[in-house]
Parts: sequence; structure tokens; C-alpha cells
Amino acid sequence: MKSVVLLAMLTAACAVGTYGRDPGGGGGDAGSAGAKAKPDASSAPANAPPQDQCGHSLCSTGDLLDEGCDSPGCTIVICDPGYLGDVYCCDQGWDQQCIDEVDELCAPYSCD
Repeated sequence: MKSVVLLAMLTAACAVGTYGRDPGGGGGDAGSAGAKAKPDASSAPANAPPQDQCGHSLCSTGDLLDEGCDSPGCTIVICDPGYLGDVYCCDQGWDQQCIDEVDELCAPYSCD
């Protein structure tokens, strides 16, 4: 019975797509939704994923990133519901949790 309740809680949390974040917008220092920061690759670690068409480095917090803006596809793996599905990163803002997911899911790239 406990596993059924836990499964229901996880399903509800994942459906929201906030992954433990404050749905009221407390996702870090992300800017306004839809706004794009100017590219700043200078703050990215040496082994960071290529920034390509993203508004900022995948290793920096900031405004949301468009799914698919990077050539390795890290934003697709992180944001697309068919993969991890943390849509917060591409709908609300790129916070520390998104950066942590780059480290976990985008090998050989890393933000460390």
C-alpha cells in the first residue's frame, strides 16, 4: 500500500514538472520567462557543453533555455518529457538543479 501512495505522489510531482521547486517562481535567479540573456561563454567550465544557440551557458543559472538550442542535445534530454522531462528548465528558468542535471545526463560534458 505504501508503494502505491509513493507512486501516486511521484506521478503528481512529475506531472507538475517543477521537480521540488517552488511553483511560485522560486527557481533561483532566473529572469522573466521568455527573455533571453546575451551569450556569455566566458563563465563556462572548460568541459561545458557547447552553448551554440542557447542564451547562456548550460553551466550558468539564468533565463530559460530553448529545448534543442545546444548541438549535443543536453537541453532535449533535460527538458523533453520523453526523456527526463524537467520542463522547468525550458519553461521557467535555468537554475542550479538544471546545471546538476547537465552533470548527471550530458556526459562527457560537465559543469564541474
